[in-house]
Amino acid sequence: RHTPLRACSPDPRARRARGTLLLAGRPYGCKMVRGNQKILAQAKTQAKKDSKGCAKSDLKLRAAANKVVCLVCKSPMVSHHQLKEHYDSKHPKDTCPPEE
Repeated sequence: RHTPLRACSPDPRARRARGTLLLAGRPYGCKMVRGNQKILAQAKTQAKKDSKGCAKSDLKLRAAANKVVCLVCKSPMVSHHQLKEHYDSKHPKDTCPPEE
């Protein structure tokens, strides 16, 4: 058999404060009403997304900037100076190729 529910069964987590039944700081059974505030927040978020535009990738720019490649490990480098430092630290037994 099912036990009948009482007409007014408050949430066991609810507490009484000043004669009002509260749940999470709000009167029990009340929904948060935002109305116009919700619409304004949605419009603000949409305007923010529109102002950013689409995400721009800089992978092509990075690939174009890597002009020098290490002959030993095929690591891309930006300049010959960086290649010299790479050879000194990673391949100390090999000699760095001359600048072209």
